Amino acid sequence: QTFMDSVNELYTVGENLYFVSQYTGLGTRRLYKYDGTSVTMVSNTSGSIADDPVILGVFDSDLYFYAKNPSGFLKLFKTDGNYVSQVMDLNTGYNDFYSNGACAGSYPVFYVSGSAAYFSAFSNAATCEESLFRIRSL
Repeated sequence: QTFMDSVNELYTVGENLYFVSQYTGLGTRRLYKYDGTSVTMVSNTSGSIADDPVILGVFDSDLYFYAKNPSGFLKLFKTDGNYVSQVMDLNTGYNDFYSNGACAGSYPVFYVSGSAAYFSAFSNAATCEESLFRIRSL
């Protein structure tokens, strides 16, 4: 298996190296993890289509990224390297990040300060309004 086709967005969390790559022959961009011994696919958020993940940053030992869900809309996800979960769905049936057709979104901001992480996303897909959201440590 070749994972090293169009590798980008390298990010380290603890002992692991995360990266986005296109699986050779399939054209599907996914998030992968290298633990020093082997490479494993971390994300399959969309099912059969390309996830097209974009790494945002690390908070509370979790890697945050946005990617396509099974309906093809960009949503916020997180992973601890073993499990991937969708953090929230701000606009059901629309993208939460970057572009909603007529909306020309900015690149999302992801910032960690103390016990909280902040990110920007579309708060209202119908009006193209962007807002700042907070994730708190539990």
